[in-house]
Amino acid sequence: MSANPPQRSNLIQMLLIVAVVFLGFQLLFPNKAPDARSSDEILRSMRTLNSEGKDVSLAKLVPIYENKLREEKAGKGWTDEQVNERRIEAHILLAHTKFKTGLHYAANPALKQFSQPKIMAGWQGLDHLYAAEHGNPLWDKAFNVEGDDVLPGNRASAGSLHTRLVSDLSERNRTQSVWGIAGYQIIDSIVAMTGRVPGLSYWLTAFLLALVVRIIVFPLAMKQFMWGRKMQQLQPMIKELQAKHGVKPGSLPPADVQQALQADTMALYKKYGVNPFSGCLPAVIQLPLFLFVYQCMLLYRFEFTKGTFLWIAPGAQSMGWLKIAPNLGQIDFPLIFLYGISMVVSQLLMPVSDPSNMRQQRIMGLFVAVVVSGMMFFYPVPSAFILYWLFANVLSTVHALYAYRVHMPPLQEVQTSLGGLMPSTESTVDPSFISKTGANKSATKNGAKKPGKAPKSRALERKNPDNQ
Repeated sequence: MSANPPQRSNLIQMLLIVAVVFLGFQLLFPNKAPDARSSDEILRSMRTLNSEGKDVSLAKLVPIYENKLREEKAGKGWTDEQVNERRIEAHILLAHTKFKTGLHYAANPALKQFSQPKIMAGWQGLDHLYAAEHGNPLWDKAFNVEGDDVLPGNRASAGSLHTRLVSDLSERNRTQSVWGIAGYQIIDSIVAMTGRVPGLSYWLTAFLLALVVRIIVFPLAMKQFMWGRKMQQLQPMIKELQAKHGVKPGSLPPADVQQALQADTMALYKKYGVNPFSGCLPAVIQLPLFLFVYQCMLLYRFEFTKGTFLWIAPGAQSMGWLKIAPNLGQIDFPLIFLYGISMVVSQLLMPVSDPSNMRQQRIMGLFVAVVVSGMMFFYPVPSAFILYWLFANVLSTVHALYAYRVHMPPLQEVQTSLGGLMPSTESTVDPSFISKTGANKSATKNGAKKPGKAPKSRALERKNPDNQ
């Protein structure tokens, strides 16, 4: 009988949790009745919303319109090209409305802060179609739109509207700064120094940025790598401490054993003057610089559309299922694939601080490399960004390989039972050169007197200090 109340209480809690989850699901994904209108009726509504500048309401109709096109395709005998034409028109109406709304916001001081996000949303709506449609004649086909005083014109194609959006956003980014620094001008000056050549300047700028960043962080990164080598030298001693306390690798010892092992490990670090947390500080200091460069590239992302690199060029065809970018401002799948390979190779070449856990560290590094590279296939990252990260990854790997081949002195105790610095165990003097009494063996062999018996002439000098 005593067990019934807890069971009843658990049942009530479970029912409450199910009810909350159900209500939350209904709130996030409400069941709406399907739109009974035809695709032509929905298109007329979208054109009306375009003339009224209601981009939010229009954005809700676009996916409904696309679903309706797929449903009516067979019944009306439409071809894939005809369906695609109507779909492109819908996205032009949406992008045009967002662009127009953003321009109106820019003229209103109270809404000015929302201007660029609106225009950016309009660009993103067309940009996801760019790679697939920019070579299609439909990309340059003009459709009816409702212009006004801020965005005149009653005809617009996807290509012309996309170009205007890119130009407007690039001009806005020109006046912005990163942490009070003109980040746009920094990158633009590098492009200008290299001649603004589409097939050279933009990818070379990405390489020069990676090179300059590596030069700046070289001392900090070197310190971080050398710290890793010191930790690597300490690993055999740490393994001895673990064996002393009976701790097996991968096992979780009792709390008292864990505390004793931790105390002995910290004493070992202190003995050799190694701070186990000092390797994190250089990495943290480098982070703001990486973020700064990334923000600068974000401001310049629309100018990168003017650049090309090897296979990345206008009119390039896809490599099988790998989509090729027409410029460095678009996503390029082969470049992402190369970046993923570079991350995997760097993980395999990078030395590990603990050889006993090398397999686990390798697996973790490879997992991160695969996940990061895989995410780039679904997130529209400009090719210029990936190219910069590729160059930075290669330079970082070369730096690490160099750092792990630099001469590393053996560990030296900095604290002893007597305090102070422990003399180095390494000596450049041959031990056989010194006799047991501390005298020079070679001098003794050559007839020199033993220590403690001064030459007669020196003894006379001590008796007669005034003797000249």
